[in-house]
Amino acid sequence: MCQRWQRFLSFAEDMLSSYKRGLTLERIDNGKGYSKGNCRWATRREQMLNTRRTRMIEHNGQKMCIADWAKKLNLCHSALRTRIELHGITVALTKEKHCHAH
Repeated sequence: MCQRWQRFLSFAEDMLSSYKRGLTLERIDNGKGYSKGNCRWATRREQMLNTRRTRMIEHNGQKMCIADWAKKLNLCHSALRTRIELHGITVALTKEKHCHAH
C-alpha cells in the first residue's frame, strides 16, 4: 500500500467519490501495490478476470476469457480448451461449433 493510504482519510479522499454499491477495490496491475494510480472499483466478475490465472484470448479485435468465448460460440468450456490446444486459437474460434458432453 502506498504511503499516502496509510491514513484512511487520504484513501477516502482518493477513492470514495467513485465508489458504487457492490464494487470492491481492485489493483489494475497485480504486480504493483495499492495506490490511486493502480486501483479502481470493480465488480467481482471484473476482479475474477483480472487474475494471473485467467487466460485472455484476442481474436478479430475482441479480447475475452475462454469461458466467454465458449459461451459466445455455443461450445463447452472444456471443448474449446481442447480445440485451442490441438488446433491453435484461430482454428479453434472459427471451426464448426459443436458441444460434446464429457
